[in-house]
Parts: sequence; structure tokens; C-alpha cells
Amino acid sequence: MSLPTYIRRRRVADPAEYLHRAFGERQQLTDRAFWHRVLQLHKGWEEDYEGFYINPVKRITRPFWLLADRAADQALVVGASAASAKIPFTIDTSGHYEVAYLMFQATSSNFLVEVFDAGNNEAGFQNREIHAVTVAGTARRPFVLPESWVFNVEDAPRLLLVRFTDRSGSSNTIRWAFHGRRWFHKDSDGKVQEAVFRRFQRRERLFSYFLGLTGIPTGSTEDDNLPAIRLTADQAVLENRAPYFISTDEADTELVKLNFRSDGAFEFQLRETQSNGRILSNGFIRNTMGMGDGEFPFVFPEGYLLERNHRLLLELRDLSSAQNDIYATAIGRRLQYA
Repeated sequence: MSLPTYIRRRRVADPAEYLHRAFGERQQLTDRAFWHRVLQLHKGWEEDYEGFYINPVKRITRPFWLLADRAADQALVVGASAASAKIPFTIDTSGHYEVAYLMFQATSSNFLVEVFDAGNNEAGFQNREIHAVTVAGTARRPFVLPESWVFNVEDAPRLLLVRFTDRSGSSNTIRWAFHGRRWFHKDSDGKVQEAVFRRFQRRERLFSYFLGLTGIPTGSTEDDNLPAIRLTADQAVLENRAPYFISTDEADTELVKLNFRSDGAFEFQLRETQSNGRILSNGFIRNTMGMGDGEFPFVFPEGYLLERNHRLLLELRDLSSAQNDIYATAIGRRLQYA
């Protein structure tokens, strides 16, 4: 996502001025040869540079780590099987921020995470609790958001809230970090500030979103294990008994990654509900051949558009011959229209 360090400067910034200089005299607007010449000259303007110079936006852009506000929360102790409060991560007004990576380190990686935008009525970037292993990595292999989370701090600070829920059954010390690109726009001149503002105003509606599974298959119970799907030994959940990913009516979701965390091996297939039950494979797929994790995600070669209120079933068969808790996360991008 790095910005170009050097960009080319046009000899004449305004294409209208370039054409005016090239023509000199007024021409008949109905002359076909005139318009042919216009097209030729416009191509010439596109290629007419005087050289390279440093991109002025590059001078105000820096990589930036965002940690919890309070030192005690930067190594947060979460009780066994307990949930934390919503931990604040403040983006001050010194510069706009794009979140690109999610990273963590913990006593146990078996915990859930939720991220909320406090400045947007605490809207979540997920439909439910998501297993951390499916959406976060380490500095060596960070989880890369398919679309940056963009935060405009022109008028006021922005606040991210993060809640953690332990699933290890023991006290768990969790360290969490966002990493991305900081735009220190106030250190630049008016033209650069205006360009940066337009970029952020346009991009705030497009963002990454995490879909956890919905629905409890027959034979599972709605207990404190949610949002995992708990399969008994060799259990299969198919068709209308299968859990599903759903894009709610707020926005369409283009899915680009599919990750999991489980206690044991399983196999799966994806079945559409809006196309007469089309299956996206010609058989069941081993979990290690069709899903990844936060450090090594499985990336679709073509994004899957899950339109609002459409469901994508995840049919499952246990291969562990034991009780098997499965967390699956579909990661994509959303365009919020309003």
C-alpha cells in the first residue's frame, strides 16, 4: 500500500491551457479534423512531463503502530473464559489513519475479538465475535486487511474499541496492535491537505468486514462456546442444518479470504441458497486445503460477492473422531452506501 516516492510533474498542469497554447487560434467546433487534432494533443499532454520530483504526500506519510491508550491495557489480563471491557485505542487529531495490519501476542491464542468504531455509533467491523487466529497475525506474518480501515480526524479524534473473550479456560495476557499508514496532513500546505481530505472522505465508506458463522446445527447447543460450531465425533451438518455466512441488509460483502480455527480435522463444502443450491466444489474439501488462518490466509483468486440478505452455507463433516469446535471466518470488503 506504499505511496510512490517520486511522481512526474507535467509541464502544463491544466489540459485546457495546454490545448489553448497548441491551437493558438480559435477553430470551428464542427470541424472533424479539429477534434481529431484535439485527441492527438490530449495524448501529447498526457505524455508531456518535465521530469520527476518527490511526491509531496510522501513527506507527511509514516508507518504507525496503534496500541491501547492505557499501559495496563497494552498487556491486558483477561480472566479464564471471561470477556474484557471494551478497550479504547484513540487516534488523535495529529493525522488521519489507515489501518492495514492486525497483530497480537498472547499467553494463549485461543480467544475471540471484536472491533468497534466508537465514532460511528459503535458499529462493529464484524457481525459477531471472531476468533483472533482467523483475523490477526504477528509482525513476521501480519494479517493484511483486504481494504484499509480509514479514519478521518480532521474535526475530532477517532476511537476504536476492542473487546477480548478468552476461550482457553485460563488467565490470558493479550497484547494487540493495529498497524497502518498515518497521514500527518497538518504538516503540509493547503493543496496537499485538500487532496488528502478528498481521499479520506471518499474511502471511509469502503472497509474490511468479518463474517462469523450464524445458525446452530441440529445436535449442537447454544452454550457459552459460541460462536464456534461444535461437532460431535464424525458428525455431519448438511443443507438446512448447516451454519451459514450471511450479508445483512446494511451492505453487500465481497468475500476474499476464508480462515478457520478448530480442535481437529474436518472437511467442508460451500453451498449457495440463492441459486438452487449450487455447490462451490465437486466434493468435500479438507480444511487445510480450503481454509487458512490470520498468518497464512486462504485467498480466493476471484472475490465472491455475497449480496445483502443472501446466505452461503458451510456444510461440515468431522474427521477428528472427537468433539470438534470449529470457528470459521469469511473476510471481505463492504461498501456502505449510506
